[in-house]
Amino acid sequence: MTIPPGLSQSQFDDALAEFRGVVGNDWVFTIEEHIEMYRDTSSPLTALGEQAIPSAAVAPENVEGVQGVLRVCNDYRIPIWIISTGKNYTYGGPDAIVNGSVILDLKRMNRILEINEEQAYALVEPGVSQYDLWIEIQRRGMKLWIDGPSPAYSSIIANTIERGVGYGPLGERINAQCGMEVVLATGEVVRTGMGAVANSETWQQYKYGLGPWVDGLFSQTSLGVVTKMGIWLYPEPPAFRSAEVYVPNHEDIVPMLDVLRPLRISNVIPNSASASTNRGGPVEGGFGPGGGMPPGGMAPGGPPPGPPGWRCRLGYYGYERVVDTNWEQTQDEFASVIDNCQFVSERYTAPYNPDEMLSESKLAAGIPSFQEIPLWNHGNGWAASMVVPFSGRKYWEFLETIDAFNRQFGRRYFGGPLHMHSPHALIALAGVPGSATDRDFNERSREQIVQLHQLARENGWGEYRAPLSMMSEAMAAYDWNDAALLRFNERIKDALDPNGIIAPGKNGIWPARMREGQA
Repeated sequence: MTIPPGLSQSQFDDALAEFRGVVGNDWVFTIEEHIEMYRDTSSPLTALGEQAIPSAAVAPENVEGVQGVLRVCNDYRIPIWIISTGKNYTYGGPDAIVNGSVILDLKRMNRILEINEEQAYALVEPGVSQYDLWIEIQRRGMKLWIDGPSPAYSSIIANTIERGVGYGPLGERINAQCGMEVVLATGEVVRTGMGAVANSETWQQYKYGLGPWVDGLFSQTSLGVVTKMGIWLYPEPPAFRSAEVYVPNHEDIVPMLDVLRPLRISNVIPNSASASTNRGGPVEGGFGPGGGMPPGGMAPGGPPPGPPGWRCRLGYYGYERVVDTNWEQTQDEFASVIDNCQFVSERYTAPYNPDEMLSESKLAAGIPSFQEIPLWNHGNGWAASMVVPFSGRKYWEFLETIDAFNRQFGRRYFGGPLHMHSPHALIALAGVPGSATDRDFNERSREQIVQLHQLARENGWGEYRAPLSMMSEAMAAYDWNDAALLRFNERIKDALDPNGIIAPGKNGIWPARMREGQA
C-alpha cells in the first residue's frame, strides 16, 4: 500500500480509522482494485513508471463530511486531490500530483438543489453531471437549455471551475457561474457573492456582492472544496441554426479567422465557435465527419489525408428572422474574401426533438452527448492549450512556429483544433503524442513537450489549462516581474491552506512546506 508522504503505516492506519468515523466504512477505499479506479489509465507517466498512486479515496455525502475529512487531513498533514464525476480527459483524469495523496471523491454529493425556469439558473452539487441536469430539465418540462459537453457524464461544477469550454452561447462556462459555497482548507464554509447575505434571494442572480469578487480564487483552485455552485442556463430559443463553414485551402485559416473575429465580437455569431483542420469536407445531406487531425494537428510525416482546408462550427439562436439574417450575413462575409467556401446548415424550431437533430447540432443546442472526444489521451500524450491573439496572421505565425519546432523531432504540425469561446482570443491546441507502453518513446516526447513549453514562454503564449504532469512548466510562462503572479498565488495558498493539504502542486502552486526545490 502507498502511504501519504511523511506518515508511518501506523499513523496512516489511525487516519484511515478517523476517515471511516467521518464517512462510514463503505466510503473509504484502500484495496488495490478500488485504487485502480482512481488512476488515469491514459497517463503518459504510466510507461515512465512515474504516475502518482493514491493511498486511499474518501467519499463524503455532505458538507459536514467534507469538513470532517479536511480536519483529519490537517491533523496528519495528508495531501488530498479533489474529483467528482467525469473523466477529465486530456488533463489527468483522477490522478493527483503528489504520490500517496488521498482522493477526495465528491460523487455522492449529487443533488440538484434548485432549477428556476423564470430566472434561468440552477443550483447543483459537484456530483451532478451535465446529463443529470439536462434530463431533470426534460422531466420537469422546462424550456431551458444547458451548455452540454461531450461526454455528458462530466461534473457541471468540476468542468466549470476548471474553466472548461462548450459549444453554445454559454460556452465560456466560467462566465455562466453565479455563486459558490466553498469549504476552505481549515473547514470553514464560505458562500460567495449574494450568498453571503442571510436569506438572500439573489445568490444565483448577481455574482459580485460587496468588496472583492473572490469566486475566481476557486477556479482551477487548490484553495478550497466547492460544494455548491449556481449556473446560468439559456432560455429555449424560438429557433436555432447549426452551421458549418468549409474553406478549401490550408492558408485560408488566415482570412477565416479575420472574418470570424468581428462576427464574434459583435455577437452576430453568439455561440462558442470552434475550428479544426478538415478531413473529408461537407457531406451531402448533413454535416462533415468531424474534422480534426491526429493529436493537435500532428502527423509523423507528410500532409494529412483528405482535403487540406478547415471547417468552423457555428450556432445561431433567437427569432427565426434573426437567426436566418445572421447566418446569411455570415455567408456573405466569408464569400466576399474566400473563394470556394462551402456552407452547410440545419435550422430547427421549437418545440425541439433531439432525435431529429444531427449529432453536430445537438452539442450546439446543449444536448449532452456520450460520445467521447478526448483530444490527447487516447494517444497517451501531452496537451498544450495555448492562448493566442484572435488574428489570422498571428495564428499563422503560431502554426508555422510550432511546425518548425516539430520538424526537429521528425513530426509535423498542420494546425490543431481552435476554440473561440472568447470573442477576443483563441485557444490553440498543440502537444505531442505518447505511448501506453514504450518508455523510450515517452521520454523523447516528454523532452519535446518540455521544450515546447520553453518555446511558448519565449513567444508569450500562456496556457489556459494544463495537464497535471506539465502544470509547473505551464506556470513558468507567467514570468512577468519575476513571476509576481505565482508569488501572489503562493501567498494566498499559505494564508488559506496553512498546512498545504489541498491539491499541492496544482497549476504549479505549491504550499510552503513543499515549495523548496520545486520548478
